[in-house]
Amino acid sequence: ICMIVLFSIKAARFSKCVKNAPLLNNEQILSVISKLKLQLGIKQTVNVKVFDNLYSPALYGLIHPTILLPKEYVELCNNELEAIFAHELMHLKKHDVCFGYIWLAAKVLHWFNPLICPSISYWQE
Repeated sequence: ICMIVLFSIKAARFSKCVKNAPLLNNEQILSVISKLKLQLGIKQTVNVKVFDNLYSPALYGLIHPTILLPKEYVELCNNELEAIFAHELMHLKKHDVCFGYIWLAAKVLHWFNPLICPSISYWQE
């Protein structure tokens, strides 16, 4: 129960940080994302938010997916950004965030089961 409470507190804090982060409004970058969404057949709205203290790009959110982009990455060339966004959008297309939450629930509920961690590691590869 303590792990659930601790995780919930950390998740709430991070969610608040994501909510307060500024939306990216660089038309050039947003056009790259629009092009990739069209190519990958993704119809969901995907926001991009810029973070100061983030080490690598990440996809966050089940209902309102958001790509979290480190501040330094905004200055990258279009080809590099296209590769980054294609990677993150593939996570969205494959529903990796959803599966991550399912595996987290499995870990929390079956912490005593020695087969959970190897199966999660196998899935993540």
